[in-house]
Amino acid sequence: MKFRTEYKASQKEELNPERLVFLGSCFSENIGRKLRECNCEVTINPCGVVYNPASIDKLLALVEESPENLKEGIIDWVERLKIVGRDGKRVSLYFSSAVVGDDDLLLAKRSIERLDKLKKSLQTSTGVIVTLGTSYVYLHRNEVVSNCHKLSEKEFERRRLSLDECRDLLISIVGRIRRISGRSDLRVIFTVSPVRHLRDGFEENARSKATLLLACEEFEYFPTYEILTDDLRDYRFYAEDLIHPSVQGIEYIWENFCSTYVSSENLAKLKDGAAAWRRSQHRPLC
Repeated sequence: MKFRTEYKASQKEELNPERLVFLGSCFSENIGRKLRECNCEVTINPCGVVYNPASIDKLLALVEESPENLKEGIIDWVERLKIVGRDGKRVSLYFSSAVVGDDDLLLAKRSIERLDKLKKSLQTSTGVIVTLGTSYVYLHRNEVVSNCHKLSEKEFERRRLSLDECRDLLISIVGRIRRISGRSDLRVIFTVSPVRHLRDGFEENARSKATLLLACEEFEYFPTYEILTDDLRDYRFYAEDLIHPSVQGIEYIWENFCSTYVSSENLAKLKDGAAAWRRSQHRPLC
Protein backbone atom coordinates (compact mmCIF):
# COMPACT_ATOMS: atom_id res chain seq x y z
CA MET A 1 0.00 0.00 0.00
CA LYS A 2 1.20 3.51 -0.83
CA PHE A 3 0.26 6.42 1.39
CA ARG A 4 1.89 9.24 -0.57
CA THR A 5 2.97 10.17 -4.06
CA GLU A 6 6.75 10.46 -4.22
CA TYR A 7 8.71 12.91 -6.32
CA LYS A 8 11.21 11.03 -8.46
CA ALA A 9 14.26 13.17 -9.12
CA SER A 10 15.62 12.91 -12.65
CA GLN A 11 19.27 13.70 -13.33
CA LYS A 12 19.71 16.98 -15.20
CA GLU A 13 22.83 18.58 -16.60
CA GLU A 14 25.46 18.52 -13.89
CA LEU A 15 25.85 21.67 -11.80
CA ASN A 16 29.20 22.31 -10.12
CA PRO A 17 28.21 23.02 -6.49
CA GLU A 18 31.45 24.63 -5.35
CA ARG A 19 30.73 28.32 -6.09
CA LEU A 20 26.97 28.72 -6.46
CA VAL A 21 25.17 31.99 -5.77
CA PHE A 22 21.81 31.89 -3.98
CA LEU A 23 19.40 34.82 -4.25
CA GLY A 24 15.84 35.40 -3.12
CA SER A 25 13.62 34.33 -0.25
CA CYS A 26 14.75 32.95 3.08
CA PHE A 27 14.38 29.37 1.79
CA SER A 28 17.32 29.95 -0.56
CA GLU A 29 19.46 30.17 2.56
CA ASN A 30 18.51 26.65 3.64
CA ILE A 31 20.07 24.92 0.63
CA GLY A 32 22.92 27.42 0.58
CA ARG A 33 23.79 26.58 4.18
CA LYS A 34 23.80 22.86 3.37
CA LEU A 35 26.49 23.53 0.77
CA ARG A 36 28.45 25.72 3.18
CA GLU A 37 28.41 22.81 5.59
CA CYS A 38 30.04 20.79 2.80
CA ASN A 39 32.87 23.36 2.68
CA CYS A 40 31.66 24.89 -0.61
CA GLU A 41 32.34 28.59 -1.23
CA VAL A 42 28.75 29.61 -1.91
CA THR A 43 27.34 33.14 -1.71
CA ILE A 44 23.94 33.58 -0.04
CA ASN A 45 21.98 36.83 -0.28
CA PRO A 46 24.83 39.26 0.47
CA CYS A 47 22.34 42.15 0.31
CA GLY A 48 19.77 40.40 2.49
CA VAL A 49 16.67 38.30 1.87
CA VAL A 50 14.56 39.38 -1.12
CA TYR A 51 11.13 37.85 -1.66
CA ASN A 52 9.64 39.01 -4.96
CA PRO A 53 10.99 39.06 -8.55
CA ALA A 54 10.69 42.86 -8.91
CA SER A 55 12.93 43.44 -5.88
CA ILE A 56 15.46 40.85 -7.09
CA ASP A 57 15.56 42.58 -10.47
CA LYS A 58 16.04 45.98 -8.78
CA LEU A 59 18.88 44.60 -6.66
CA LEU A 60 20.66 43.31 -9.76
CA ALA A 61 20.10 46.68 -11.47
CA LEU A 62 21.89 48.33 -8.54
CA VAL A 63 24.76 45.85 -8.97
CA GLU A 64 25.04 46.83 -12.64
CA GLU A 65 25.03 50.53 -11.76
CA SER A 66 27.29 50.41 -8.68
CA PRO A 67 30.57 52.35 -8.93
CA GLU A 68 33.83 50.47 -9.51
CA ASN A 69 35.52 52.66 -6.91
CA LEU A 70 33.87 53.38 -3.54
CA LYS A 71 35.25 56.94 -3.59
CA GLU A 72 33.46 57.70 -6.85
CA GLY A 73 29.86 58.82 -6.70
CA ILE A 74 29.10 57.66 -3.16
CA ILE A 75 27.33 60.92 -2.31
CA ASP A 76 25.03 60.49 -5.30
CA TRP A 77 24.14 57.03 -4.01
CA VAL A 78 22.78 58.43 -0.78
CA GLU A 79 19.83 59.75 -2.79
CA ARG A 80 19.39 56.57 -4.80
CA LEU A 81 19.23 54.08 -1.93
CA LYS A 82 15.95 55.29 -0.38
CA ILE A 83 17.50 55.68 3.05
CA VAL A 84 15.25 55.96 6.11
CA GLY A 85 15.69 55.93 9.88
CA ARG A 86 15.02 52.91 12.07
CA ASP A 87 15.81 52.53 15.77
CA GLY A 88 18.36 55.33 15.63
CA LYS A 89 20.15 53.82 12.62
CA ARG A 90 19.99 54.40 8.86
CA VAL A 91 18.71 51.65 6.55
CA SER A 92 17.78 51.36 2.87
CA LEU A 93 14.39 50.27 1.56
CA TYR A 94 16.29 48.20 -1.04
CA PHE A 95 18.24 46.19 1.55
CA SER A 96 17.38 44.12 4.59
CA SER A 97 18.05 45.42 8.10
CA ALA A 98 21.30 43.42 8.03
CA VAL A 99 22.78 46.40 6.15
CA VAL A 100 22.79 49.34 8.56
CA GLY A 101 24.79 52.51 9.22
CA ASP A 102 25.06 55.29 11.78
CA ASP A 103 24.75 57.88 9.01
CA ASP A 104 23.79 58.01 5.33
CA LEU A 105 27.33 57.98 3.95
CA LEU A 106 28.32 54.96 6.02
CA LEU A 107 25.17 53.13 4.96
CA ALA A 108 25.84 53.97 1.28
CA LYS A 109 29.42 52.69 1.64
CA ARG A 110 28.28 49.43 3.23
CA SER A 111 25.52 48.99 0.65
CA ILE A 112 27.95 49.40 -2.25
CA GLU A 113 30.33 46.94 -0.58
CA ARG A 114 27.51 44.36 -0.48
CA LEU A 115 26.67 45.03 -4.13
CA ASP A 116 30.33 44.62 -5.03
CA LYS A 117 30.47 41.31 -3.18
CA LEU A 118 27.47 40.08 -5.15
CA LYS A 119 29.02 41.28 -8.41
CA LYS A 120 32.31 39.46 -7.77
CA SER A 121 30.46 36.31 -6.68
CA LEU A 122 28.43 36.28 -9.90
CA GLN A 123 31.60 36.77 -11.95
CA THR A 124 33.16 33.62 -10.45
CA SER A 125 30.03 31.54 -9.91
CA THR A 126 29.30 28.10 -11.35
CA GLY A 127 25.55 28.78 -11.34
CA VAL A 128 22.83 30.88 -9.74
CA ILE A 129 19.77 29.63 -7.82
CA VAL A 130 16.96 32.18 -7.51
CA THR A 131 14.18 31.37 -5.03
CA LEU A 132 10.93 33.31 -5.42
CA GLY A 133 8.74 33.74 -2.36
CA THR A 134 5.79 35.91 -3.37
CA SER A 135 4.40 37.87 -6.30
CA TYR A 136 3.21 40.64 -3.95
CA VAL A 137 5.22 43.84 -3.95
CA TYR A 138 5.32 47.00 -1.85
CA LEU A 139 5.76 50.35 -3.58
CA HIS A 140 7.14 53.49 -1.96
CA ARG A 141 6.43 56.58 -4.07
CA ASN A 142 5.70 54.36 -7.07
CA GLU A 143 8.94 52.36 -6.75
CA VAL A 144 9.12 48.74 -5.66
CA VAL A 145 11.11 48.25 -2.45
CA SER A 146 12.52 45.15 -0.80
CA ASN A 147 11.94 45.93 2.88
CA CYS A 148 9.50 48.26 4.63
CA HIS A 149 11.58 48.33 7.85
CA LYS A 150 8.41 48.54 9.97
CA LEU A 151 7.49 51.97 8.66
CA SER A 152 3.81 52.97 8.62
CA GLU A 153 1.71 51.02 6.11
CA LYS A 154 0.33 54.37 4.95
CA GLU A 155 3.65 55.06 3.22
CA PHE A 156 3.35 52.03 0.95
CA GLU A 157 1.11 50.68 -1.76
CA ARG A 158 0.75 46.89 -1.96
CA ARG A 159 -0.24 44.92 -5.04
CA ARG A 160 0.28 41.57 -6.73
CA LEU A 161 2.34 41.36 -9.90
CA SER A 162 0.57 39.96 -12.95
CA LEU A 163 1.76 36.82 -14.71
CA ASP A 164 3.14 38.85 -17.63
CA GLU A 165 4.97 41.17 -15.24
CA CYS A 166 6.55 38.21 -13.42
CA ARG A 167 7.58 36.54 -16.67
CA ASP A 168 9.17 39.75 -17.96
CA LEU A 169 10.99 40.23 -14.66
CA LEU A 170 12.44 36.70 -14.79
CA ILE A 171 13.71 37.39 -18.30
CA SER A 172 15.30 40.60 -17.00
CA ILE A 173 16.83 38.79 -13.99
CA VAL A 174 18.49 36.18 -16.21
CA GLY A 175 19.79 38.89 -18.53
CA ARG A 176 21.23 40.99 -15.72
CA ILE A 177 22.92 38.00 -14.05
CA ARG A 178 24.58 37.00 -17.31
CA ARG A 179 25.71 40.54 -18.10
CA ILE A 180 27.17 41.01 -14.62
CA SER A 181 28.93 37.64 -14.75
CA GLY A 182 30.21 38.25 -18.29
CA ARG A 183 28.95 34.80 -19.36
CA SER A 184 25.99 34.48 -21.67
CA ASP A 185 25.63 30.79 -20.86
CA LEU A 186 25.71 30.99 -17.04
CA ARG A 187 22.95 28.76 -15.69
CA VAL A 188 20.18 30.42 -13.73
CA ILE A 189 17.78 28.03 -11.99
CA PHE A 190 14.53 29.26 -10.52
CA THR A 191 12.58 27.69 -7.70
CA VAL A 192 9.53 28.72 -5.66
CA SER A 193 9.72 28.76 -1.88
CA PRO A 194 7.33 26.40 -0.07
CA VAL A 195 7.13 28.88 2.84
CA ARG A 196 3.54 30.10 3.02
CA HIS A 197 2.77 33.80 3.37
CA LEU A 198 -0.34 33.34 5.49
CA ARG A 199 -0.53 37.02 6.37
CA ASP A 200 -1.90 37.35 2.84
CA GLY A 201 -4.59 34.77 3.64
CA PHE A 202 -4.95 31.24 2.24
CA GLU A 203 -6.50 32.27 -1.06
CA GLU A 204 -4.12 35.14 -1.80
CA ASN A 205 -1.08 33.05 -0.87
CA ALA A 206 -2.23 30.32 -3.27
CA ARG A 207 -2.76 32.82 -6.10
CA SER A 208 0.58 34.45 -5.40
CA LYS A 209 2.43 31.12 -5.58
CA ALA A 210 0.46 30.09 -8.68
CA THR A 211 1.56 33.26 -10.47
CA LEU A 212 5.19 32.50 -9.68
CA LEU A 213 4.89 28.86 -10.73
CA LEU A 214 3.39 29.80 -14.09
CA ALA A 215 6.04 32.49 -14.63
CA CYS A 216 8.80 29.89 -14.11
CA GLU A 217 7.39 27.61 -16.79
CA GLU A 218 9.74 28.82 -19.54
CA PHE A 219 12.92 28.69 -17.41
CA GLU A 220 15.09 26.03 -15.84
CA TYR A 221 13.24 25.10 -12.67
CA PHE A 222 13.72 22.97 -9.57
CA PRO A 223 10.43 21.97 -7.87
CA THR A 224 11.11 22.90 -4.24
CA TYR A 225 7.50 24.00 -3.75
CA GLU A 226 6.03 20.82 -5.24
CA ILE A 227 8.31 18.48 -3.28
CA LEU A 228 7.11 19.83 0.06
CA THR A 229 3.45 20.44 -0.77
CA ASP A 230 2.72 17.48 -3.09
CA ASP A 231 5.21 14.81 -2.04
CA LEU A 232 5.73 15.25 1.72
CA ARG A 233 2.30 16.85 2.11
CA ASP A 234 2.21 16.49 5.88
CA TYR A 235 2.59 18.90 8.80
CA ARG A 236 5.24 16.59 10.23
CA PHE A 237 7.57 18.16 7.69
CA TYR A 238 6.87 21.71 8.82
CA ALA A 239 8.41 23.58 11.73
CA GLU A 240 6.42 24.48 14.84
CA ASP A 241 5.04 27.60 13.14
CA LEU A 242 3.41 25.32 10.51
CA ILE A 243 4.70 27.70 7.83
CA HIS A 244 8.39 26.97 7.33
CA PRO A 245 9.74 23.50 6.45
CA SER A 246 11.23 21.43 9.24
CA VAL A 247 14.81 20.15 9.36
CA GLN A 248 13.57 16.85 7.89
CA GLY A 249 11.74 18.66 5.11
CA ILE A 250 14.83 20.69 4.21
CA GLU A 251 16.97 17.56 4.26
CA TYR A 252 14.57 15.78 1.89
CA ILE A 253 14.58 18.69 -0.57
CA TRP A 254 18.39 18.84 -0.29
CA GLU A 255 18.70 15.15 -1.17
CA ASN A 256 16.48 15.65 -4.22
CA PHE A 257 18.52 18.70 -5.25
CA CYS A 258 21.69 16.61 -5.12
CA SER A 259 20.04 13.76 -7.04
CA THR A 260 19.04 16.24 -9.74
CA TYR A 261 22.18 18.33 -10.18
CA VAL A 262 25.18 16.73 -8.45
CA SER A 263 27.25 13.97 -10.06
CA SER A 264 28.31 10.93 -8.03
CA GLU A 265 31.89 12.23 -8.06
CA ASN A 266 30.91 15.65 -6.71
CA LEU A 267 28.51 14.06 -4.23
CA ALA A 268 31.45 12.14 -2.74
CA LYS A 269 33.34 15.44 -2.47
CA LEU A 270 30.37 17.02 -0.70
CA LYS A 271 30.27 14.18 1.82
CA ASP A 272 34.00 14.56 2.48
CA GLY A 273 33.54 18.31 2.81
CA ALA A 274 30.67 17.83 5.27
CA ALA A 275 32.80 15.51 7.39
CA ALA A 276 35.63 18.08 7.39
CA TRP A 277 33.20 20.85 8.33
CA ARG A 278 31.83 18.83 11.27
CA ARG A 279 35.37 18.20 12.50
CA SER A 280 36.11 21.93 12.27
CA GLN A 281 33.04 22.67 14.42
CA HIS A 282 34.11 20.27 17.14
CA ARG A 283 35.12 21.94 20.39
CA PRO A 284 37.00 20.00 23.08
CA LEU A 285 35.31 19.74 26.45
CA CYS A 286 38.47 20.77 28.31
